[in-house]
Order: sequence, then C-alpha cells, then structure tokens
Amino acid sequence: MIMKLFSRIFNKSQAIKLGILASAALAIASSPAAIASESPLADGTYLFGQSPQPEQIGKEYLVFEVRDGRVSGAAYLPASEFSCFTGTINSQQLDLAVVDTYDSSAIYPYAIAVETETVVSSTGDRTSIVAQLQGFEQIEQLSDNDLRILAVCQSN
Repeated sequence: MIMKLFSRIFNKSQAIKLGILASAALAIASSPAAIASESPLADGTYLFGQSPQPEQIGKEYLVFEVRDGRVSGAAYLPASEFSCFTGTINSQQLDLAVVDTYDSSAIYPYAIAVETETVVSSTGDRTSIVAQLQGFEQIEQLSDNDLRILAVCQSN
C-alpha cells in the first residue's frame, strides 16, 4: 500500500530521483539548529492535499506537525489506509522517511519540493515567507480524523 500511495504522488523516475535526494539530504541534515533555521513552515500542525478541498476520494493528503524543522505525520487517502512518516523540512524540500504500514522496520525515503514566496506588506515594513509543497495545497482546517491519524503516527 505504501508504494501505491507514493507512486500516485510521483511517477517512477521522480520517485527514484527523489529517493536519492531524500537519502542524501537525510545524511547531510544533522544539526537540529540548522534545520530549524531553514524551515519555511513555523512550528505547528499542517494539512496539505492534492485538492484544496478536504476528504476528496482519490486525492492524497499529508497531515503533519513541524517542530524545530523536524516533521512527523501521515500520508493518506480518504476512506483508506494511511502511512506514517518522519523527516525534516528546509527551504528546498520536505525529506520524509515513510514507515511501511505492515512492516514497521521498512523505511522508504521520499522528498517533496518546497516552493517558497516572499510576501512584502503594502507598506514595505514587513515581509513573510509563504511555503507550499509541490503538487499540494495547504488546507487551513484540520478535521477530527486528520488529528486522529496524526496522533496515531506520533504515538508510534
């Protein structure tokens, strides 16, 4: 199931390239302070979907928590299974180590590009960075089910 879920997100060549990138990034990223300073997402809980609408059948969703540049959460299809992951986020990508649902010792590396945009206030006195995950849109409202899935993954 895990490979089906992520193969829907990435075609085979992307998955190979992204797997290599994720492995390299996970090997390089060793300092929590460095990771936190590069994170385009503030600490908090997020929901991203391939659709801007929640719970759309056939669309993938990522629910995760960011703490000091580290992420933990799940990828899921509504009315189906979910797979837990941990990883890091920096200004270029979300690097994930996805845990196999059936064999918790198997880990699959994946990376999702982060697209950032600097937004300057109309008066020019304040700037902020808006981050999106490539192929996904942020959904502001998390459902009870999203929070339940996240809690299950964080308890493991």
